[in-house]
Formats: sequence, C-alpha cells, structure tokens
Amino acid sequence: MNDFFRFYSQQTSLEEDKELMEWVEESEQHKLDFMNSWQMYHAMGLLGEERAVSDISIGKRYRIATWTKYAAVIVLIFVTGYFSSLLWQSRQQQDELVQEISVPRGQRVNITLSDGTLVWLNSLTKISYNPSFSGDKRMVHLDGEAYFEVKRNEKKPFIVQTSKGDIEVLGTKFNVEAYTSSPKLVTSLMEGSVKFSAGARSIVLKPLQKVLLTDGIMLLSNITSLDDYTWRDGLMSFTNASFEELMEKFEKYYGYKIIIENQKVKNLRRSGKFRLSDGINYALDVLKKDMNFSYTRDITDSIITIK
Repeated sequence: MNDFFRFYSQQTSLEEDKELMEWVEESEQHKLDFMNSWQMYHAMGLLGEERAVSDISIGKRYRIATWTKYAAVIVLIFVTGYFSSLLWQSRQQQDELVQEISVPRGQRVNITLSDGTLVWLNSLTKISYNPSFSGDKRMVHLDGEAYFEVKRNEKKPFIVQTSKGDIEVLGTKFNVEAYTSSPKLVTSLMEGSVKFSAGARSIVLKPLQKVLLTDGIMLLSNITSLDDYTWRDGLMSFTNASFEELMEKFEKYYGYKIIIENQKVKNLRRSGKFRLSDGINYALDVLKKDMNFSYTRDITDSIITIK
C-alpha cells in the first residue's frame, strides 16, 4: 500500500513506476489491489500529517488527477487509461466482489454507499460490503467505529455485522463502536429505531439511547452527552475527562503511542474540545498550560512520552 501511495504522490522513480506496472499486470487480484488503493488514496486526500476528512462515493467513476512528474507523460497516459479499464472491470464484477476500506490510525474517511447511505469511518476502522447490495438485505461488516445515516428502504433492511453483535435498521442515524481489539461494543441511536442482537438476545433502541455490550452483559442507558460523537465533525470533545482518558483518545485520533511517566497528571480532569486538524502538538501545548507536565515526541517510532 505504501508503494502505491508513493506512486500516486509522485515520489517514485521511473524505474519504480515500470516495476509497479509490471506487477499490476501479473494478475487480476493485483489489478483490483491497484484500483482499491487509488480509491483509498483519493479518500484520504494528500495524506498530510494531520489529515482532513475526505469524501468518496463508492460505485462512481473516478478520474486520476493530472500528474506533473517530469518525463512521466507516457506512464501517466498508460495509468489513466488502464485505471479506467480497471474501474469498468470492477463494475462488471461487483456482484462477486467485496469492497473493503481500512482507515489507518489517526485518519478519518467519509463514504457514500451505492444506496445513498452516508458513513463516517473513524481511525483504525475497517468496513467491508458488496457494493451492489444484492439480495434482500444490505449487509456491511464493521470492525471499529462508524456513524451511519442510512437511506430508508423498508423492503431491504440495512444490517451492520460486528464480531460481537448485529444492528438492524430500516432508515436511521446511529453510531457503532465495535473494535475487535476492544472487549466492548457500543451502539448509540440518534434518530429512528435500531435492533441490536447478540446471540439469542436482542434489544430495540429508541432515539438518544445506547446499548453497551461487555463481558456478555448488555446494558441500556440514555445518551446524556454528545461528546463521543463529534469526531465525525472533526472535533474531539470531552467533559470532566481524566488526563489518562484524554491520552487514550489522542492515541486513536492522532496515531501515536503515548506513555505517561508523570503519574501526578494521570487523574487530573478537564473539559473542552479540540479541532483534530490542529494536531497533537497544539492539543498537548494547550493542556500543559495549566498542568505541570512536559512531553517528548519520537516521530520515527510514533511515540510521545509525558514527563
């Protein structure tokens, strides 16, 4: 994937371009990998250190932007025509293919599914589905956190499958946090109605309710704060959160491993909000103004140490 991104961002040599094109020609799977990597690159914009949210629309035609790398005109013509061919082949085979999008640590992506459903994908999230939504249900599989605005279709329910349970809807707005690496699953309903199922148990949520599944126990409660859902608007909001809780959020949103050596600040609590696009340095600098700590940042290993 990194080689693809280097290619799209004009960081490869002509020899590397030639080798990549030869690799793509080796198999149909390589062609599809090439196509999917371009869609992901397009979705995440220019891949700056603090990435802004980008929009992609699955099932629509993409056009490769004109590249200006010197002496790469022949490669550009080949790739542009070749990529259009790949997209055509993909649409011909979409009934058999599964589309998968993985969001790296510290990034967010917006997508529009073929049925018009809007999906916001948070950091470290993976979603997979059949773009054609063939059959009598619209099925997606989620590992991570996503916010859905589902296009209503009473004849074809929308189902989110996770490793811990499923959420079935007709048309609604809801948030799902279901990382495979985490012991908990949280489904939060904003509008409409959803049914959450785990094994033989199920529960129907009303607006502004959430269900927590952890260690086999299902808990229903009311949503009292919208702090946990502002990530899709590019904000990290927090109310009376401990420093340790904030650093856990920073790890997910900014892509750094954070080590807290200063035990005195661990349980200090703060309320506020940050724009994710301002970056982790800005957020830490604001916090340390009234907290007694310093920090070091190891860019190579993506580690921040709180001292």
